[in-house]
Amino acid sequence: TIALTQTVTAVNDAPVATGSTATLDAIAEDAASPAGATVSSLFGALFSDAADAVSGGSSSHALAGVAIVGNAATAAQGVWQYWDGTGWRAVGSVSDGAALIMTATDILRFVPAADWNGTAPALTVRLIDGSGGAVASGVVVDLTATGVGGATAYSAATVALTQEVTPVNDAPAVAATTASLTTVKGVAVAVTGLSVSDIDAGSAPVLVTLTAGHGTLTLADGGTDAVITGNGTGTVTVRATVAIINGLLAATDGLQYTAASYTGADTVTVTVDDQGGGGAGGALTATATVAMTVVPPNASPVLLDTALAIFTAAEASAAPTAGTAGIAVSALVGLNGAGAANVTDGDSGAVTGIALVGTHETYGRWWFSTDGGANWALVGTVNDTDAALLLRPADRLYFQPNAAVPETVSGALTIRAWDQTDGAYGTKAAVSTAAGSALSGETDTVTLHPAVLVSNGSFDHGLTGWLSTGGASATTGGDGHQGTLTSMAGKTAGELETYLGLSTGAIAAAVGATPSAGHAMKLGSAITVTQDTTLSFDWSFAFNDTGYFDFGFVSVNGTVTLLAKAASASGTFHVVIPANTTVSLGFGVSDTTDNSVNPVLTVDNIRLTTVASDPIVLDMTGHGLSLRPLSDGVRFDVTGDGVADQTGWIGSGNALLARDTNHDGRIGDARELVSEKFGTGFNSSLEALASLDGNHDGRIDAADADYGTLLAWQDADGDGVSRPDELKTLAQAGIASITATATPAEASVAGNRVLGTTGMTMADGARHEVAGVSFDVKAGVGGVVQSHPAIPDTGIGGPDFAAMLRTTLGTPHPAAPPQDPAGAEVSAWIADTHASTAHPHQSDGSPIAYLSH
Repeated sequence: TIALTQTVTAVNDAPVATGSTATLDAIAEDAASPAGATVSSLFGALFSDAADAVSGGSSSHALAGVAIVGNAATAAQGVWQYWDGTGWRAVGSVSDGAALIMTATDILRFVPAADWNGTAPALTVRLIDGSGGAVASGVVVDLTATGVGGATAYSAATVALTQEVTPVNDAPAVAATTASLTTVKGVAVAVTGLSVSDIDAGSAPVLVTLTAGHGTLTLADGGTDAVITGNGTGTVTVRATVAIINGLLAATDGLQYTAASYTGADTVTVTVDDQGGGGAGGALTATATVAMTVVPPNASPVLLDTALAIFTAAEASAAPTAGTAGIAVSALVGLNGAGAANVTDGDSGAVTGIALVGTHETYGRWWFSTDGGANWALVGTVNDTDAALLLRPADRLYFQPNAAVPETVSGALTIRAWDQTDGAYGTKAAVSTAAGSALSGETDTVTLHPAVLVSNGSFDHGLTGWLSTGGASATTGGDGHQGTLTSMAGKTAGELETYLGLSTGAIAAAVGATPSAGHAMKLGSAITVTQDTTLSFDWSFAFNDTGYFDFGFVSVNGTVTLLAKAASASGTFHVVIPANTTVSLGFGVSDTTDNSVNPVLTVDNIRLTTVASDPIVLDMTGHGLSLRPLSDGVRFDVTGDGVADQTGWIGSGNALLARDTNHDGRIGDARELVSEKFGTGFNSSLEALASLDGNHDGRIDAADADYGTLLAWQDADGDGVSRPDELKTLAQAGIASITATATPAEASVAGNRVLGTTGMTMADGARHEVAGVSFDVKAGVGGVVQSHPAIPDTGIGGPDFAAMLRTTLGTPHPAAPPQDPAGAEVSAWIADTHASTAHPHQSDGSPIAYLSH
């Protein structure tokens, strides 16, 4: 026999995983740095290499490590990490094609994401035996190339490593996006901007506690199953899910705070308690606050019943234009003793205004402006229910009278006081006079005096606005009606003096005769002028009592002036009333000794005319306004009365806008300057300027007919006398256009008042300043009046400037008071006597005197 032998060489058998899962010890949620465990401690008990334990052949190998071939964890769950000897490294993305090798001594761990808990997603490994020698940590191997199981060092089966992350209770949170609220004592306010959150509350209820230090709270349940306690007290609790609670807090008027008897600072505190329902660690809370300020309830303003009266322009005035001043609302209401002193308000920091609830527009239209007169709008319909026009003290009103306006309009305006706590200026609002409302419960009416003194026909409406001791009537005259006064059945001298507010003996001293019986008439109310103003009137005195010294006189501000005595006469009286003076006016006629034939005094055409004009000044150089003071001594007829006046003047680089109306090659007086004396019916130079915009495009340029007639007078030698070489057309002066609208101004340059400003565009495109300027003026005083025989009226030339009367309502801002000429007195006016046969006529030589005050 032959013995057949063979040597069987041992080959490696892949290790076998005796189990499919391995587990790390549990860790708590939010564990920042868990310890982990070694590969050998995790997988050693599941490693078997028994197939290699052959007696006389191969021997089994120990666990050399693992090949990580799967990682199911996401970033939201956490991260599997290994220790590489120097630091922790993320396992990252692995597979059989890119297996991450770990040695038996390497450490693995799972770090959960914040607030995550549960079973960690598996880390899948294949076991490695030591048949290939030691393995290197962190090496990536392609097991699809090497294979697994069989004779390889890698187990065919895999093991899943997991770990339990146990929940820990997370603190809730409160958000208060409304940091502070203000409310009125006794008035509920919604506390808004509150919400709660709890990441691990889920559908479990939480407890929210709401507290107020001084007020009470009420939380509406909104029809939910929320458990609410304490409504109407200082502490309210609500138990419900986070979603329900947030719905209640976000509802309109959901949470309301009321401080019924407290004013001052308070705090609403919101505390949420999660009741410990989110995991281990017990109940947790969070708190937020809202600062509350409780203010006293508004005290409605109280409007006192006072005699409010305003004065405005005469008949048939134009609509307001840009720059028209009008009347400030502050003239109608004054708070706590200021101004009109007719409003009281107990609130700290109170302000006032008016609610215009009624207008009388039979005799004209009311306008208002909320931007200082730059723009005007009709008041329109107002009432005391749902259309009250709200205006601040700085806002302005303007009355545009028609031709039928009487001397007095009662109830021209009806107002309530407005404290501006509710409503917006320039808008119309519903009227509420409930306690705490912004409007006064009281109303007051305003009397309008549109033409107490008018330019002509002063008595065409009878004796309205006049008072008398008797003997007064309005009779038919040459051009309408005149006021007549007779001495028949008259009063004594003392009675007349008392009636006119004169000192005892004033009449006899002024006229040089002792009155025996007479009558007087006077204006029913005084009027204030805010610019130097000429008071003038036409008069005639009829005398037929030969041998006696009957007389007629005028009383202006307590000064008596004789008009005529012992002879018939007529004339025109002038006196200058200084700026900021109140005018009182009266007339009287009296017999002396014998009263068998009564004298008659007739007066008419009572006028107030501003002394100086306010011409348009042009800045020709672009360096601004240059004005000279009154003291420079320039003389020019700025009053248009034929007498040169000492006046403030333009300086170097400025010019006056003019027109050579009479084509004599010079500018003779204010009537040839663009001013309120330029044509008729203008309240200011800025209104006159606007009238030149013939095509109404907002500028005066070559497209307007008047452009070619206008001149720029640049007084090169500053002497107030124009020369032909100082006059240039606008085109010659390089002025392409002048803006027709203006903005009111309150400036003073060298004593001259800047009333409003606009601009002009030069031929090169540059913009220069244009202004309406009221010069500082000392009016010229002429000699003794020239008397003349009475002749039929031929009309009184020149424009009417009664609208420039500035007590309250109507036109440009007042000029600064001019200096009174030294020693001028009313008695400088002297009249001769002559036969009176017809309506009086103004004499060309009538002088102007100043009435001192």
